[in-house]
Amino acid sequence: MQALALYWQVEPRLEGNTLVLGDRLRAPLDQFGDIYIDFPLIDAGTRYLSEGAAGFSALEILDLENATVTAEEAEKWRYVFGDKIVLVGDTWEVTHDKFNTPTGSVYGVEIIASAIGTMMNGAPLRPASTLVESLVTALLLVALLVTSAVRGLAGRVLAAIGVYLVYIVAAGALYVYLGLVVSMTYPMLAGLFTLVAMSMRLFMITERASR
Repeated sequence: MQALALYWQVEPRLEGNTLVLGDRLRAPLDQFGDIYIDFPLIDAGTRYLSEGAAGFSALEILDLENATVTAEEAEKWRYVFGDKIVLVGDTWEVTHDKFNTPTGSVYGVEIIASAIGTMMNGAPLRPASTLVESLVTALLLVALLVTSAVRGLAGRVLAAIGVYLVYIVAAGALYVYLGLVVSMTYPMLAGLFTLVAMSMRLFMITERASR
């Protein structure tokens, strides 16, 4: 963030739960104060961002200081790096500077680059508000409770699976088409506990009725 602020020549600040960089960016943060990174597509045939067109060997660049550089070469490098944010990072396998992300294992410097790219693109991924999260979770739990009206354990299980599938597809659609990130783990765990409690209650009612 500091690198981008210097590049844009603005002073970063927080307004409530929103990161503000001058008049160029207003990015809402999640409840933990984090910004969601929109990881870019990597070039075909590569595993990491640094292996594609965006990556250059630092040794090749540092060697320019002691090498005889022609005007044509200098112009080429000026075109590549001029007026751009340049990050120098370690991608050596021995250092293990890798982190697990939703898109797979990524080098630390690539995470920084992706975060800067995300903010330069206006931070398209936005966390859902607390109200939206609460409503979505409530709708999921109500839908799971409605499955108790289905007769037979197998029918209720299939109905619950259907509810979960609809929830996953809806959350995916919000992410893909609106850039809205809705929590999935906690609502689905709450739904699982709801199903267990509901099944136990139905079992107890059935046992009482059979006596």
